[in-house]
Amino acid sequence: MGHLGLFRQDLLNAYRITVEYTRAQANDELMQSLQDLEQKDAALFERLHDEWDQNRDQAEALRSTLGFKKMLLAGMPNDV
Repeated sequence: MGHLGLFRQDLLNAYRITVEYTRAQANDELMQSLQDLEQKDAALFERLHDEWDQNRDQAEALRSTLGFKKMLLAGMPNDV
């Protein structure tokens, strides 16, 4: 743009620095927002995973108990 004569040559570097500073500030704000969002997502999915894991453990314990009861009942005489 300097070679087109749109801006004074002595101010061109100052404009470039101002634009780059503004870009860097915007990127910094964006990164902070994304980091906050990622931290919230990580906490949410950690909680959901823990709940799923706990439910899975409870389901496995129930299946094991039911299987054990079935095995006991299968071995019992019919008159009991």
